[in-house]
Amino acid sequence: MAYGNKDQYEKAERFYINNTVDTGHFPWYSYDTVNRQNQSNALLVTNTSGVGISFNAYSLGEQVSGITNEILFSENIRSGITTGALRWITYSATHPVVNGSVYSNIVMPDGTTNGVMIQTVLSANNGIYFGFPSSSFLEKGKIYTFSVWMACDNREGYPSTTTARISTYTVGATSGFSPDFTVTTTPRRVFHTFVASNSTTNTFENIAIGNGSGTPPVARLVFWGAQLIEGNTLGTYTPTAQQWNGIGTGIGTATVARGSGAGVNRIYDTTLTVPANSTTLVNQSFFTIATKNDQNIASPSGLQVYGLY
Repeated sequence: MAYGNKDQYEKAERFYINNTVDTGHFPWYSYDTVNRQNQSNALLVTNTSGVGISFNAYSLGEQVSGITNEILFSENIRSGITTGALRWITYSATHPVVNGSVYSNIVMPDGTTNGVMIQTVLSANNGIYFGFPSSSFLEKGKIYTFSVWMACDNREGYPSTTTARISTYTVGATSGFSPDFTVTTTPRRVFHTFVASNSTTNTFENIAIGNGSGTPPVARLVFWGAQLIEGNTLGTYTPTAQQWNGIGTGIGTATVARGSGAGVNRIYDTTLTVPANSTTLVNQSFFTIATKNDQNIASPSGLQVYGLY
């Protein structure tokens, strides 16, 4: 290697760049690469085309001071408790009532029983989602991480083990899914990291949590502690719930302050420019790559990116 000590790195792994990872999207990243959080020690970038190429390289980092949880009612993941664009909404699934309550008796990490149950159906892709205004919250090209505690309530004969997953959806495009998570009666915090990269006018319309891929058995999933923050780490959980058990009617249009929208300093990524017909070594720690390109723009030919470990 022409750059430094050839024994400095043990292996080189090519990052997966694919412009058809998600039908309808053409990002320069894959969900597998983004969610692995397998941070390299450096990047080796080759551009065999006749023009310069610029892209964003993201490094794994701590939660930024001042970044807020964008999810409203993080501890009351229940449909129908508020109106307006920012709210939880069930899709195909329902909120079952056990002993007069939609809340599970499973103890959550804060010692309460505020986990909300949803009952899935025997079909693919059903659960509950949090809707955003179409173009107000998520900034294209930025990395975001959604996390939530999951469990399943096995009362009344429902399974004590099942699968669930997280998905992101944009109007006019196909959903992007996390891998399946195993869910048991013990609450488990899971996460999904993604890059907001889609059309010029819309960002992800909603983030959903629901049953696993295929047709897992009908189950009662329990969710608590939802969080969406900028960056590629789980971050310290910040509750935003304004009401817990006992809400009987809607409370009116929801509003929430933006914490990671346009204009906020982007500290997780570095823009790299690779001249035509050249190779560049970047001696910084990165774990994935992405771009702020619009939907339906393919990744450039000639770009190859390797993580050095």
